[in-house]
Amino acid sequence: MKKSRILFWIGILMILIAVVFVGYALNHPTLLVEIPVIGTIVFYRIYAIVAIGLFILARIMKSKNK
Repeated sequence: MKKSRILFWIGILMILIAVVFVGYALNHPTLLVEIPVIGTIVFYRIYAIVAIGLFILARIMKSKNK
């Protein structure tokens, strides 16, 4: 399997995990996580950047292979 396809599917998997997490969090709002708010904001931003970066990297690698 090509690296671009692997990166693409990892990005898809990360987005699906994020959607499942948000759905779970909305259905269980009383579940307490002992992480400061700034820590969660930083984590979410890094997660989103990595997921979007994988899509972009997959697209770049795919265009270079043509």
